[in-house]
Amino acid sequence: MRNYLISIKKLILIIIGISVTYSLFILFSDVEQFFTHWYNLDWKYFSLLLLCHIAALSIRAVRQKILLDSMGFCISFKKNFILHFGGLSMIMTPAGSGEMVKSFFLKELYNFEFAKTFPLVIAEKFHNILVGIILLSIALTVQPFFESQVLVVVVGILLSVLFISIKYNVLFSIFINKLPKFWLIKNIAKYSEDVEKQFHSLSKTKSFLTSLFLSLLAGGVEIMGFYCGFLAFGIDIDFFISTVVMYSSIIFGALTLVPLGIGVTDVSILGLLTKTGISFSIASAFTIFIRVTLIGFSILIGTISLRFLIK
Repeated sequence: MRNYLISIKKLILIIIGISVTYSLFILFSDVEQFFTHWYNLDWKYFSLLLLCHIAALSIRAVRQKILLDSMGFCISFKKNFILHFGGLSMIMTPAGSGEMVKSFFLKELYNFEFAKTFPLVIAEKFHNILVGIILLSIALTVQPFFESQVLVVVVGILLSVLFISIKYNVLFSIFINKLPKFWLIKNIAKYSEDVEKQFHSLSKTKSFLTSLFLSLLAGGVEIMGFYCGFLAFGIDIDFFISTVVMYSSIIFGALTLVPLGIGVTDVSILGLLTKTGISFSIASAFTIFIRVTLIGFSILIGTISLRFLIK
């Protein structure tokens, strides 16, 4: 009961945070200009945005199946998709940690030990960050967004560190031995040998490269969806700059560990768009539009899928 109340409090704080952030965006905007783009939304490109989002999620579901197979956990393709989409219902948690609900259902439905399946979620998160850094580096190389290219160098260093972390199990050592002993980590540490084996399975060359390829494909589709969001809103922006805006804001948000990067990701999108010369009002309207659309749509899909898992 106590944990349930804590969860409710956190959800309320998240809703308050979103409300305050977006209220400030609207408050400092030209209201007429702000709502004009909403009224003139191009539904064709809006539909393409949603289709790209579904396609990216589906590709990641295939990646999940490959990762599970490499760990020795075989489930049907259908159940795998429902499991993947069901995890989206818990994305409003710090760094998406609530997606570990997938490990809970793998335990309930197939009696797979939680400690042996949770590395799946960790691997997925790091693949997403790794791909974000790769695509951001490419975009910055093709279309320099900042006067200085120092950021590209920093991105390259981060890319190398992340690659080593995933490929050579440094991630496992940090997670088990270096992080504070929260109840979850403390319990998982009891099975450190099994967990280490799973991280080793996930880092095998074939599994790693296949997952990386699918992650890049999903990331590319997601970028196209984000760009369609700009077109739906009637904003003329370079494709590579839209990529920089998207992945810079996502990475900034992820590094803070704030649920969905609320506040941080939003302000990053807003700030980067205004840097390109887009007015504050239009940038504010687009930020709210893209965030509410993608987050809301993901949670809706996740909630529906979760009902199929619970049955």
